Amino acid sequence: IKILHLNYLINFEKNLFKLYPNPVMHDLTIKSQSGTTYKNIIIYDVFARKVKELSFKETINVSELNAGSYWMIINSEDKSYRINFIKE
Repeated sequence: IKILHLNYLINFEKNLFKLYPNPVMHDLTIKSQSGTTYKNIIIYDVFARKVKELSFKETINVSELNAGSYWMIINSEDKSYRINFIKE
């Protein structure tokens, strides 16, 4: 893979998924724009502490998280994707 510009790579990965609603209160929907099968999701807080890990599902419940900014890693067999979201 040839990286021409870091922002291009970040935007490309961001466009692989649609997250809604964002900000979220209870259920966060993750729609993949590709046919890839994903294994799991790991959610981290702004201090890079793991706060939740689960098998990949298109809808995840985040109601137990405190309000704030979070990021998740979505893992497939050979790649990982980082996506930010906000919990209200």
